Amino acid sequence: MIKHPRITDPKPTSAGGPEAAVLQGGANASHQTDPKYDTADFSDSPSAWSGWTSADPEMSAAGLRLSWVTGVFEFSAVLWVHHGDAKWHFITVPGEISDDIRELTGSTQRGFGSVRVSVTVGSTTWQTSVFPDSKTGCYVLPTKKPVRIAEDLVAGAAVEVQLQVLDL
Repeated sequence: MIKHPRITDPKPTSAGGPEAAVLQGGANASHQTDPKYDTADFSDSPSAWSGWTSADPEMSAAGLRLSWVTGVFEFSAVLWVHHGDAKWHFITVPGEISDDIRELTGSTQRGFGSVRVSVTVGSTTWQTSVFPDSKTGCYVLPTKKPVRIAEDLVAGAAVEVQLQVLDL
């Protein structure tokens, strides 16, 4: 990634990094490199972030995302109903995120190409799997009735999703 032609400085720095290290403590307390290289502020929770990294406008402009480092993705997508007998409800994972998940999990995919994930919608978190849809090339996220009831979700509504790939 550092050799990407649109990245001109692989070691960007930030004056805010050292200030945040002093103010926040947390993950910075055991940080082993100079906090001036922390150019993005991520959660101090070990379960939400597996290590510090930096982000800069060059990376964003190049279309490079940090999500692939952690396997955590956030998106909004529409809840829809499969028109079979069971009336399964799904959320389609956006194409770009589906591509990232496929890259991350190439050797760890399970049966039918499924990928184990932890999902949060509103205040509800659950573990499930996403499955590849051969028609769209995207993964689909099954959304069970207890989740739909707890979060007052209806087919056709946009849903804010946080999805974390497990088993990385």
